[in-house]
This record gives sequence, structure tokens and C-alpha cells, in this order.
Amino acid sequence: MKKFLLLGIMTLAACGTLFSGTTQEVTFDASTPSTTVYIDGIEVCNTPCKTTIDRSADAIQLVAKKKGYNDRVITLRSTVNRTAFFNITFWPSWLTDAASGGVWEYKQNQIYLQMEPKGLSTVQKQEFLKKSQAKRFALLNFEALQYEAALGNGGEYLSALSTLSGKNEELLTAALLE
Repeated sequence: MKKFLLLGIMTLAACGTLFSGTTQEVTFDASTPSTTVYIDGIEVCNTPCKTTIDRSADAIQLVAKKKGYNDRVITLRSTVNRTAFFNITFWPSWLTDAASGGVWEYKQNQIYLQMEPKGLSTVQKQEFLKKSQAKRFALLNFEALQYEAALGNGGEYLSALSTLSGKNEELLTAALLE
């Protein structure tokens, strides 16, 4: 019986590494096609694209560049991979996950880069920021917006998007149902 218990504990060893791996795939898209994405100063791809990054405790710096646009800088921070919590039963597994990077994960695995054109006037910049906020809200809350549109009686998400975008809720509902 003790052998089976020990075998069970050993199968949970290094759960973060075994189940999640030591790398993570990240997808990039941008408001402008063929935006070049750099990770920690190294060119990795042109949008839309996917790349594989090593998991680490360290944050990574993403820079998106496109001629005629301001550089977009994002810091991607790592958090503890929930799968690694299964290692509570066998502490040496934590060491394996920590050494391999399996104990970490980056929360964002899909990144949309809103590129800002260079040389905007103050009024143009305000309009750009307003549109960017509306687009970001729609992307982050797309499922809730679709749900409210399907119900057909509005809701807080549609109301908020209407306020951000300046579009009426009926127009937004029709667009979401297409």
C-alpha cells in the first residue's frame, strides 16, 4: 500500500513542468498589420503572429514598432502557475518546477497592440484615445457584449460601450449579432 501511495505522490512531481511545460505560446495582433514585435530587444515576429517564450519569474518587455507610429511598450509580468500547487504533496517537485520555469506563467497569452500614429494634434490624440478605450473595452468584454445583445434588452456592458464609442446601443447590438 505504501508503494502505491509513494507512486501516486511521485506522479504529481513537477506538475507545472509536466502539465504546462517550460514555454508558453503568445499570440500578437495589432491595429496596423506587419507591426514588428520585439521581446527584450530581440525581434521575434511581425503581426499577426505567434511566438513561443520561455517561462520565467522575470517580467519581459515587449516593444511593438511600425514606421509612422509611436513605439508601443508593454511589460508582461509572470505569476505562479496554478498547476504547480499540486506539488504541495512533494516539495522537491517545487525545485524542479522552479529550475525549469514550470512554476511560472504569463497571464496574457493574446496581446492586441493599438498603435498610435506619430504627429497627432491634441484633439486628434484625444479622439484616438477615446476610440482605443472603446476598442479595448469591446475586446476585453466581447462575450458579455454578445450575451447582452442576444438577450435584446441592453445591459450594463452595451451601455458602457455606447458611452465609450458614442454609438447607440441598437447599432452596437446589430453589429454584435452579425
